[in-house]
Amino acid sequence: MSSSEQTVLIVGGGGVPNYGDELILESWLRWYTRQSGVPTPRVRIEGGHHRVLYSLFGDRYPGVKFSSHVRRARIRQDPEFFDSVRQGYEFLSQPENRDHPLAGIISGLEVYHLHGGGYLNNRWPTHGFMVGLGLAAKELTGCRLVATGLGLGPLEAPASDDTLSRRAFGEFDLFEVRDDWSHEFLLQNELHASPARGLDDVFMQRVQAQPSSHKTLHLSLRADATGHGVVDALSAGFVGDFDRHVFWTGTSRDLLAFERLSQRFPFFEPRGVSQLMTGFPSGPGDYMVTQRFHPHLIGARAGMQGMYSSGSDYYDVKHGSVVQLGSPFVALDHDLLQKPRATGGSNVLAERDAALVNQKRSLVAGIAAAAATSTPRAIAQRTARRIGQVASRLRRE
Repeated sequence: MSSSEQTVLIVGGGGVPNYGDELILESWLRWYTRQSGVPTPRVRIEGGHHRVLYSLFGDRYPGVKFSSHVRRARIRQDPEFFDSVRQGYEFLSQPENRDHPLAGIISGLEVYHLHGGGYLNNRWPTHGFMVGLGLAAKELTGCRLVATGLGLGPLEAPASDDTLSRRAFGEFDLFEVRDDWSHEFLLQNELHASPARGLDDVFMQRVQAQPSSHKTLHLSLRADATGHGVVDALSAGFVGDFDRHVFWTGTSRDLLAFERLSQRFPFFEPRGVSQLMTGFPSGPGDYMVTQRFHPHLIGARAGMQGMYSSGSDYYDVKHGSVVQLGSPFVALDHDLLQKPRATGGSNVLAERDAALVNQKRSLVAGIAAAAATSTPRAIAQRTARRIGQVASRLRRE
């Protein structure tokens, strides 16, 4: 199959590996290939490292193509975020990139899908490239532009005369964000006329939990001062109140926190990204202490009680959005790690989970309609027509 026969391109921050980003990709792969009606061979994932993507998803989704051309294109640059938007838009129009693999991939697109996550910000400014590339793809092919489940920020406002960035964001047919800050940022800076205040992309699927009769303590910690503080504050009485103990390894860097934890409590079971995506033990009385966002979101949806630690504006927005949905998790309190805890308590988010999944799926139901029904001839005709239109505009400019 040639690149141009893949009509759905999913682009974003996956392929690291990072638990949240990979779980988002897993959620979309399951939807596109099993629930949406799009033939599997028409789907391509563009992520950080194609070998990581193949290792995580290749066996379970054998017809999907995986590549990392966007990453290699964007990391050549070192711009501010909105400079990167422009570079993404101009990339395929540069003479030296006419035969770039992305040209072939984009030529047959029906859907350019910027998947969810918290990667569009000043911390990783080259990711703006993907927004600009989306506008170029739409102008070249007439494809639908969709962005789902995104968390923006920290991000500065674009310059007042930056019409290209506003057009790049504004041309998305659907731009869904998962928190209030991102929604207000788009509106206040006139980046999109009607962004959707929606949900994280993991709400495309129900939680993959493995029912357990054990009472499990779940930890998700980073190797930083806060994570070390949690390990040091855990008392034997608190830990001993549980009969199973699981450490969520969100990224490989978290293993440093696990090593420190293991020096005090050597019986914790580490769960890596691939293991967590296929499930985790969950039962009545489970409790989680987490610094990371997606473990908080998934743990609360699975019915856990727990504590979270933020430590930055970036994570304040993330954890705050989960609490807003009904998570019963409370802010980290070292005193609560000193003694056995009472079990039970309400969990509004877990009670709402099925309804939230239906809400998310309803919002995105129309994304795949064109991709599921288009023919190669129609794609080629539309692409040729759009290329002619863009060439005429460039000559005028």
